[in-house]
Amino acid sequence: MKKDKKQELFIQDYKILLRKYYNDINVNKRNKGKLKGALVANLIKKYIEQIIIDYKLPYKVSGNNVYIYGYAVECDLLILKQDSKAIFEAPEIYRAEDVITIIESKATGIFIDKKKPKNPFLNELCMVKQLNDKGVGVKFAYISLAEQISGISSRLLDEANRYINEYSNEKNQNKGVYCFSKTYPEDEYPLYEGNPYSFDEYIKYLCDDFS
Repeated sequence: MKKDKKQELFIQDYKILLRKYYNDINVNKRNKGKLKGALVANLIKKYIEQIIIDYKLPYKVSGNNVYIYGYAVECDLLILKQDSKAIFEAPEIYRAEDVITIIESKATGIFIDKKKPKNPFLNELCMVKQLNDKGVGVKFAYISLAEQISGISSRLLDEANRYINEYSNEKNQNKGVYCFSKTYPEDEYPLYEGNPYSFDEYIKYLCDDFS
């Protein structure tokens, strides 16, 4: 697929955030990765909210690091029904019937060992399966700022999709992943052109309430 204009804008906005709030940190450097992850999650939230407004969709987005009532699995973001309200505020906890999509976001991608592969989303996907088995129709999405993608291989994204497919119904196969850019060259964030849909198309799909 051709480059998506929304990808370019997202990377531009992300680089601005890095210059403002990240690059000059010289203490507690081991915690910088958490800040980068929070910046990405909240930028994704901002972009999804704008798409919801642009297409007049009856949904909203939670804050970062929230929960679904009855489960102890932390979710980076949730797409929710428009009239839903948190039943607890700190951290935000939502009723399962108000959840449309669970979103996992990453700033620097995932790691899957070739020799000992392990599902990086196992806890979240087990929760999705349990909810779907109860008749609560919930999707799962992995949205990545940057992945380790070579010129000839997108193995990590392919494997991520495969893991998500194992917990998704037939309608939602091969729609688990969206990636903005490649990790290398470092700090350049070259756009990833392998997404089969634009970011707008992907978010509209994630907002489709199929319960």
